[in-house]
Amino acid sequence: MGFDFEHKEFVDNCIAVVERHMDDPEFGIRAFCRELGVSHPTLYRRIKSLSGLTIVEFIRSLRLRKSAELLITTGAAISQVAMQTGFNDIKYFREQFVKLFGVTPSNFIKKYRQPLGNRKAR
Repeated sequence: MGFDFEHKEFVDNCIAVVERHMDDPEFGIRAFCRELGVSHPTLYRRIKSLSGLTIVEFIRSLRLRKSAELLITTGAAISQVAMQTGFNDIKYFREQFVKLFGVTPSNFIKKYRQPLGNRKAR
């Protein structure tokens, strides 16, 4: 089932807002609603119906996906990536990463990060 244009535009706006605040661990539902110009119940209903996630789960999912991207495309340390994606508690970051990806961040790096000399040019 595809999104219609209105839904795609809404999801794209949501993603853009979260990405602008990616490194801010204090970014939460209030700020998210304020930036989108919608009430908490409206945002909850729309995100839940489109993604199956709560607002907090949606934000966390975007942060974790960005952290996975950074872990395999940069040489950054796990703690550095966690901070860059808004996680100031490394233990919590690791737990949530494992929940989403099924492996620890360090095992994710071992499996997917290419050595610097072997990276293909993009």
